[in-house]
Amino acid sequence: MAAANISVARLREVLNYNSDTGVFVWLRPTGRRAKAGDIAGSAEGRGYLAIRIQTARYKAHRLAWLYHYGVWPEGDIDHINSNKQDNRIANLRDVDRSTNIQNLKAAKSHNSSGLLGVVLDRSKKTARKYTARIVYGGRQHSLGYFNTPEEAHAAYVAAKRDHHPGCVI
Repeated sequence: MAAANISVARLREVLNYNSDTGVFVWLRPTGRRAKAGDIAGSAEGRGYLAIRIQTARYKAHRLAWLYHYGVWPEGDIDHINSNKQDNRIANLRDVDRSTNIQNLKAAKSHNSSGLLGVVLDRSKKTARKYTARIVYGGRQHSLGYFNTPEEAHAAYVAAKRDHHPGCVI
């Protein structure tokens, strides 16, 4: 993605942004494919929308921030609802990297329990136990062992609300 090298004036010359829908529409396309009135942007590999303006590609959520506020964001742009393609200004916030990472709402695909913050403890020989863990203050903290993944997840969510100021769950 391109660095912050487009001005708000140039952005507003070529695109219109609807802050209620999060959609960009071309006013004056800068390439060969798009036409005035077309919706701008396409999904990139990680699921974010990207918009090419001349030879540079920009993430649409960063352009939305620039268009709406007139300045580039200082940190990461966090999608509050975790939908990477929902670029409504009400769904975006300028946060530091740590806060952005704290806004995870779902477990990674390789997680054995399927629940955020919960793993099956395979070392217990007598009974299947689930452990809840959370990272804050730069360290991982164990929240204990639980009989069900749901109990462990409830403990994780409670700790997340206490220790992650960026948490919205």
